[in-house]
Amino acid sequence: MKAKDVFGVAVRIIGLAFLYHGLSHVTTAFGDLCPLFPPPSIKYLNFRSLIPNFITIALSLLIAWWMIRGAPWLLRLAYPEAPSPTSAPPTSSP
Repeated sequence: MKAKDVFGVAVRIIGLAFLYHGLSHVTTAFGDLCPLFPPPSIKYLNFRSLIPNFITIALSLLIAWWMIRGAPWLLRLAYPEAPSPTSAPPTSSP
């Protein structure tokens, strides 16, 4: 395996970590929406914490989707393509 392939696998594993992070926040958002044992003083749902939870979920899942696909921009940044000598433009002779 080349270093570029190992880097690609590492990027995908980090993408799985972001996927886990995003999915674990789904349970947090659900718990904030309808708590299992709400205190008697709460007569409304806790919508104030839902927006940050949904932003965290959306960003984590978006980054996970991008990284699991291989993060092409990141791979091009880490391993730029070197121009090959066979693709040089032909020289014209006089």
